[in-house]
Amino acid sequence: MGKAFSVSEKAAVKKRLNEKGIELFSKFGLKKTSIDDITKCAGIGRGTFYLFYRSKEDFFLSIIEETEQTVKKNIMGKFSDPQKNISVTFRDFLYEAFAILDKNPLLFNILNNKEEFDMLIRSLPIERLSSFLTNDNRVGEAILKKFASQGIKLPVSSLTFSGILRSIYLLTLHKELIGIDVYPKVLEFLTESIASNLLKDIIKGAASDA
Repeated sequence: MGKAFSVSEKAAVKKRLNEKGIELFSKFGLKKTSIDDITKCAGIGRGTFYLFYRSKEDFFLSIIEETEQTVKKNIMGKFSDPQKNISVTFRDFLYEAFAILDKNPLLFNILNNKEEFDMLIRSLPIERLSSFLTNDNRVGEAILKKFASQGIKLPVSSLTFSGILRSIYLLTLHKELIGIDVYPKVLEFLTESIASNLLKDIIKGAASDA
């Protein structure tokens, strides 16, 4: 790189990198996308790429983190009406969350390709992966606080709640085994069951106060 970037130039380069990264990873996946592919599409040199990221895998995980944050922010914004029935609000939140994630090509592809998922795990330092999981748990905590502000206090920790969300989303890995035709009904049933179980004390309390 022949010159130092200003703050605004760095922001512009990173934005372009992310846009092209999402485009390439969504279309070709992690393994078949090279750093040369990324830098060529973004119009930068390899040296510039390494100013921002340590490796292709580090870049990919950063995109995943930003994509998850955007998706979850959009999901949380859909259900902010405190006038809605609590159980309906929470059930709809769960169902909509996984419907949106299921249609996101970048998140869907990495979770549905075990080879690439294993490649990502092998290629990244343990502290980087730990940071990713910690960040994911913080999102779970933020979601719990969001519902608590609407009177929905769930009887689980943020770690457990994040695990519940991840476990349902991982069903997409076995969609064909479950059955493509019945998968939507299975997802609906599971979200209904989870919502009912997590909200049972709240519903009982509301019934006794009535």
